[in-house]
Amino acid sequence: MRDLILQCAGVAGIAVSLIHGVLGETKVFAKATIQPESLRTLIRLVWQAGTVAWIGGAVLLIAAPSMGSESARSSRSTPSRRSRTHGGRAVARSVGRRSASS
Repeated sequence: MRDLILQCAGVAGIAVSLIHGVLGETKVFAKATIQPESLRTLIRLVWQAGTVAWIGGAVLLIAAPSMGSESARSSRSTPSRRSRTHGGRAVARSVGRRSASS
């Protein structure tokens, strides 16, 4: 069931990103007057970069169930979050002390 939900989210993400791209070209940029032309092209590219990024994320959502990572599905095989966070803070504090005394 989780796999189907992930894949549906991916399909929805692709649909929304395509709608975003089409509406941007037909509604926003069709009516906008931006000068110079190079600036208009740059803004259109930045607009469409978001579309491409959302499509990429959606493709990953669709492909995720086929990757079959059992460690990602099991909560027993991962170390506790508390121990990793605490260890990270201890290292950061000791580094800060060394640089302050130098």
